[in-house]
Amino acid sequence: MNQLQERIFKIYQEVSKLCQKHDIPYFAIGGTCLGAVRHQGFIPWDDDLDIAIPIEHYEEFLTLARKELPSYLEVYDGFDRPHHLCLFSKIIDQRTTYIHETQKDYPDSYMGIFIDVMPISGVPSDRKKRERFYKKLRWYAILNNHSRFPIRSRSKGSRQLLCAFSHGMNIFLPKQYYLKQYFQLLKKYPFFSSQWTSFVWLDSSLDRFTMPSKWFQKQVMLPFEKDRIPCPKDYDAVLKKQYQDYWILPPVQDRVAPHKSLMDLHRSYQEYAKHPEWVNLYFSQKLSDPNEPLKDSQ
Repeated sequence: MNQLQERIFKIYQEVSKLCQKHDIPYFAIGGTCLGAVRHQGFIPWDDDLDIAIPIEHYEEFLTLARKELPSYLEVYDGFDRPHHLCLFSKIIDQRTTYIHETQKDYPDSYMGIFIDVMPISGVPSDRKKRERFYKKLRWYAILNNHSRFPIRSRSKGSRQLLCAFSHGMNIFLPKQYYLKQYFQLLKKYPFFSSQWTSFVWLDSSLDRFTMPSKWFQKQVMLPFEKDRIPCPKDYDAVLKKQYQDYWILPPVQDRVAPHKSLMDLHRSYQEYAKHPEWVNLYFSQKLSDPNEPLKDSQ
């Protein structure tokens, strides 16, 4: 593990202890599951760590996380942060900084390094009902996005009208309204009592990621760095569905973390929030060392 991966892994270990203490089921998904199977740890050129928690346990987890995780760890989600775009929550290390390029103009969205905690629900078994379910989720996701951010100059036609409508509704509705509606819809289909599930938080074709829930409902512990991590028992079927032939490594030139971000393992994001000019300087100069803009600014 590199230094960043090690710090992220420590966040996971605290979350894992909390889930085990309270019998909250969870499992690795996406690149984390792929990393466990193919690399017995992180994908070497990536630093994401993603877990999923069934929707019927998700709120319980967040409540307990706010109360019982070490004080330096924080639940970060759209219910507390007006400019948080993601539909799911993160557990962040407040002692560090992670700022994606798209966050630079919104200091309230700055955060620490993190792990992602996704809510996984069931989806309707009937195909037509499932399509309507996916459409509703997409609408709530789009409205959640547009209600939180200003109308972009590049937005045109119906998209600009939708932005204007969403912002107009902010007079009557709190920014969290569409996010709450999104979660209320997920709760209609509990994970453990549904035949089908999907990675509903992904922007790509949801139908492509529709899978039998039974693939996930039992877990197997796989080696992951210095520890073990629960993965879906049918991880082979899951990974083939998501990545096709997942044993084939990408070309060398593609083995890079796909993030344009400022990361600082030694300074809290709260310091950067007090000085957003440091952040703008970092991205305008495309500096590789996050301490450089600080030296110029102090």
